[in-house]
Amino acid sequence: MLKRAIYGAVICLLSVILLSPTQAFAIEDTQTDEDVILYDSENTTTPEDDANLYDSEYDWESAWNELGTGTDTNVNSQDLTDEELEALGVFGFLFGTVFIVISSVVLLVSYVYSALTLSVTAKKLNVPNPWTAWVPFLNFYTMIQCAGISPWNLLWLAVAPVFVVYVYMKIAQRRGFEQWLGILMLVPIAQIIVPGYLAWGEPKKVEVAQV
Repeated sequence: MLKRAIYGAVICLLSVILLSPTQAFAIEDTQTDEDVILYDSENTTTPEDDANLYDSEYDWESAWNELGTGTDTNVNSQDLTDEELEALGVFGFLFGTVFIVISSVVLLVSYVYSALTLSVTAKKLNVPNPWTAWVPFLNFYTMIQCAGISPWNLLWLAVAPVFVVYVYMKIAQRRGFEQWLGILMLVPIAQIIVPGYLAWGEPKKVEVAQV
């Protein structure tokens, strides 16, 4: 009985050693290494082969040279005749000239309109020297005078252009209109209408009923 017990204990000890977690991890690591070896044997391409394949798809040197010289493989200026190039140059010159002329006319009309409305408003509010409304940069001082606020507010007008809303609110109040008209200066179209309305419009007179 004792020998059988000893033999049984030895067999159990050997089975525990053979089936321990360390042995199992060793087996898994061995299988992983074999899988890597098999994968490497199947993948026969080298980094040099990948580089050659990538370069063969697109000629980067030619593309860089074309970019530096300003040429293109799809559109080439040599394909155009001299007459076509000359016509293209004339069209670009005419288009640029017309654009500059139209922009200059729009800016000139806008400046004349704003100066005229400000000078008329200054006259109606008895502001001294209303002609200053036509002088660039000095017209901002005329605007402050029309609003009846301190000249130091020019600093706010220079730092925050949205301050012009407050200025026109004060101008509308002095002209006898509602202050909320100045808020409309935030609307692009109203920026054209409001100055003209304050210059040539007349406030409604409130009749006081006599008792």
